Amino acid sequence: MTAAKLNAKFKTLVRRLEQRLKGPVLAIRRPLVVCLHLLAAAASYLFAFALVYDFAIPPAVMKVVLGTLPVIVACRVAGFLYFDLFRGLWRFVTMSDVLSILKANLTSSAMFAVALFFILGHGLGGLPRSVLLLDWFLCTGLLVALRLASRLYRETFHIHQRPMREVSLAIIAGAGGAGFRLAQEVKNNPLLGLKVVGFLDDEPTKKGVALMGIPVLGRLRDLAEVANRAEISTVLVAMPSAPMDVQRWLQRECRSLGLSCRVLPSTQDIFGHLPLWSQMRELDPEEIMGRAAVRQRDEHFRLSSLSGKVVLVSGAAGSIGSEICRQLARRDPRLLIMLDQNESGLYDLDQDMKFLAKDLPRQAVVCDVVDRHKVEAVFDRQRPEVIFHAAAYKHVPMMEAEPVEALAANLLGTYHLARAAAAVGAEKFVLISTDKAVNPVSVMGMTKFAAEKVVEAFNGGGCAFVAVRFGNVINSNGSVVPLFRKQVEQGGPVTVTHPEVSRFFMSIAEAVHLVQAAADMGHGGEVFLLDMGQPVKIVDVARKIIAAADPIHAGRVEIVFTGLRPGEKLHEELYWQGEGVRPTPHPKIKALLCQRPDLAELERHIARIGEIKRRADDQMARQFLLDFVARFNA
Repeated sequence: MTAAKLNAKFKTLVRRLEQRLKGPVLAIRRPLVVCLHLLAAAASYLFAFALVYDFAIPPAVMKVVLGTLPVIVACRVAGFLYFDLFRGLWRFVTMSDVLSILKANLTSSAMFAVALFFILGHGLGGLPRSVLLLDWFLCTGLLVALRLASRLYRETFHIHQRPMREVSLAIIAGAGGAGFRLAQEVKNNPLLGLKVVGFLDDEPTKKGVALMGIPVLGRLRDLAEVANRAEISTVLVAMPSAPMDVQRWLQRECRSLGLSCRVLPSTQDIFGHLPLWSQMRELDPEEIMGRAAVRQRDEHFRLSSLSGKVVLVSGAAGSIGSEICRQLARRDPRLLIMLDQNESGLYDLDQDMKFLAKDLPRQAVVCDVVDRHKVEAVFDRQRPEVIFHAAAYKHVPMMEAEPVEALAANLLGTYHLARAAAAVGAEKFVLISTDKAVNPVSVMGMTKFAAEKVVEAFNGGGCAFVAVRFGNVINSNGSVVPLFRKQVEQGGPVTVTHPEVSRFFMSIAEAVHLVQAAADMGHGGEVFLLDMGQPVKIVDVARKIIAAADPIHAGRVEIVFTGLRPGEKLHEELYWQGEGVRPTPHPKIKALLCQRPDLAELERHIARIGEIKRRADDQMARQFLLDFVARFNA
């Protein structure tokens, strides 16, 4: 039998013995604690004399020792009672408990010295005064040792019990008092299924130090690198006094990396009666997907460097676009152009990039991709070599009500960007597409199908045009997860369109990472399909979010079915029945074999969009899209 098995068997026997003795011991706990303190007081006094007299105490001195023993014990009891030493839980010993022991023994030693003066006189009967100091030191050490032994026993035989669920690795953002206390709570509660492997903190003096044996692994901006290196799945933000913009940045970064993020509330909430952990539960993205997310530390495919290249990201302020910008920053481009019509969102992204990659040359450009002249001016001035086109209207019901806007942004905007990229001799153009482009029934889906055809048609020159198709992104702007969470916070009901409706889900971080991998391997003309696992029922997502918010009272939040909205399907598809699927060097990416449409014919169709825009005719826009899909899907 191996040493590990023997150790495990021994611990099991100890725990069984503890279970048998737990009831009787609890019944006499207070008298037992008092007796241990009395024994410690008496033993330390006797041992102090033994040390002073080299374990050969003269009979005359022993007579005095035994005569004064009840006095020292009585003084100690008075000190212990005054400083409340009989009531603390030893397994939770802290520095405040140690200080109480020091003060109790110091006070009782002073009382004993005064008592000896009156009993033995000014000379203390010839007793060496060093005994008093040695006795204080020994008694203090014994009482502290008893408490530490209790804590050591608990941590050895209880902390390492098998948790109820698989252990996930976590880091704590903030290595201050709140972070230390939170690490203690996580360590003391194995049922949480978490193991803290490190801290992140921007304080320079904390670099390289360890708290409770847990190292500070870096600064806050190192989150992505540390998360990949340590393979963590959870970030605990314990910075209640930090500025809100820092906390918001951490939450956004966690969402983009596909990490569960749990944030400690404001400073005043720390001093409430609830433990810190009870305030921090949030649903892990992997719980929603029902699978492990693809990590950015990819063993299957290594991304190429973008060193020396100008990269442009359209829709940069959106969920996907902003994460593309963050991940591109680690690939060292010569210049990153962040383009979006959302001025506020673009400003927020630029502030994030200052914090995340302050040395990265970048430019935030406010531009509507429908504006051909502005797009051409940006391309002529900066001459981007790699373009990630994420700008699009994506909300299906809203685009059903605004088909002209959807047609202009999603189709005409893609055409303008693709045309400008070809004109300046760009190397690669990557369209962010969607599974809603397959057998589309919605306006949004038809416009994304049309955008894919634009990209396919432009391929064949010097620029490699590719599209990447995937499904719903967890925690993106307007997605069901934040919507459900908000509805739960408001007390419900949670609204689901249909009991059977299902969708494919990905985390933002894995989607963008795979987009970059697909872009790297694309030679032009491909539509890449990301592996999103199995479809997930939306009603199951709702139930998980409700249970995560309040597992005890989950049944109180009602789920209401509202019916499918205009343009929605029960289930999404990944590819058309006639599309051939082939593997790629990356196991999570497939390529679709597509027939290149005629660019001249496609441009004749696109020329009609100007008239539709001028008339603002929704019916014309819908009919245009129906005709376009029928023609180019033939």
